Order: sequence, then structure tokens, then C-alpha cells
Amino acid sequence: MTFGLCACTCEEEESILGRRWQDLLSKSTFNELCQAYDSGSILSLFRTKKILVPTPTIEEFLKGSNSLYSVWKLKQFVLGTDDSVLRTPRSVWVDYGFINCASDTERLHLKSIYKSVFQSTKYPNMDPLELHQACISGKLFDFVGQFYTFKEKRRNQYTRLFENPYPLPVL
Repeated sequence: MTFGLCACTCEEEESILGRRWQDLLSKSTFNELCQAYDSGSILSLFRTKKILVPTPTIEEFLKGSNSLYSVWKLKQFVLGTDDSVLRTPRSVWVDYGFINCASDTERLHLKSIYKSVFQSTKYPNMDPLELHQACISGKLFDFVGQFYTFKEKRRNQYTRLFENPYPLPVL
């Protein structure tokens, strides 16, 4: 997550971003890198060194403003190799409905649904920031339904799983 690879949609983007990081490392001093990282200005350093990042989503991530969104932790969790739902970050647990699951079986099923959303061949360029927006708008079920076909007879169960506390009330 530190290097923005979580914002890539495919291995080709990961490779391009990896090469761009290598360019940045070769054109920057250690102090410049540390300072940019500590101040959240990595994207500025890329720009200063005239190195383009591959996509607008990666650019947004490297700006630092949305790099803490739970959608990136969700993506890491569902596409990772660790099947333990117990290691799910708390923000993912609450934001993306894992807290609503009555069993590990339901949690693994929910994880597989999100995995299919991130790996959708029907919509290969699904923007994780749109998923995040659906999350904070309380519209996860509708958004995920664009990428995943829910069985009609289990629709109520699915609706329950995708509930979250959003949108938060205005104070």
C-alpha cells in the first residue's frame, strides 16, 4: 500500500508503476524521498522529477488524501492470500459489512463477492474510489450489484450483509 500498488487495476499497471518508482529512486536523494514520504508529498516529488504516474487513480492515491480510505485495505484483504477473516482491519469489518456476517462462512462468501468485484472481467477498470464513495453513501449493495449477480431468493440476506453505518448523520 505504501507505494500505491493497491491503486493498480492489473499487473501491467503494477509493472509500470514499479518502473516509475525505480526512476524516482534513481533521480532522488534518500533525504528527498524520506521528506516527501513523511510530508505526504510523494506525488509532488514524482512531478518535480518529471515522472508520470500511470493512471489518475494512482495519482489520487499518491496525493495522500485518500490513501487512508478503507477501500484500499479491503482490496488488500480480498485479493491477498491470507484467508483468515480475523485479520480483517476493523475499518473494513465495519465499512464493508463483514461485521454483519453471522458466521465465518458468510464472511468468506462476502470476501469472495468483493474479490469478484475487484477482478471483474465485465468491468475491468472498476474504480476503487467509486466503491469507497458507495460505501460512505450507504449504497454498497447497489454498487456491488453492478459487478456481481445476486441470487434473487437470497436478496434479503445479501442486502443485510452490505449494510453499514453510512451515510453518517449530519450534526
